[in-house]
Amino acid sequence: MIPPPRALHAGAARVCGRIVVLAVLASCRATPPAATGGVRPIAVAKADPPPGARSLGAIEVVSGHGCGLYGTNGSYEAAVAELRGETEARGGDYVRVTRVIEPHVEGGCYDVRFVIRGVVFRVNPSPVEAPVRP
Repeated sequence: MIPPPRALHAGAARVCGRIVVLAVLASCRATPPAATGGVRPIAVAKADPPPGARSLGAIEVVSGHGCGLYGTNGSYEAAVAELRGETEARGGDYVRVTRVIEPHVEGGCYDVRFVIRGVVFRVNPSPVEAPVRP
């Protein structure tokens, strides 16, 4: 028995739908984390810094850009690596994370970015070199 034309159309639509889903999933690879060459460890936490820490100001980093299939997917790991690098560049060694924004739908667009907001602190004072005496 030959299936009616509508059944053929529904089967083709299912196959096309699966192909589209697979294409979207295949495009969801994360961007690699940026390498930081620092020697000082940078702590990233949601907790307040230890007593005596000096605030160096607010920070916001973004991994990825764009919208849906036309964007570059971000990742949490890449955003944290960027956060550590920016913190080190500012002379900080601790970041209190205040907000993490994961990929989400906004204004008809699937925003593929990871955004981390926080406050940079300097916990350990910079080492002071002893003066050279003649």
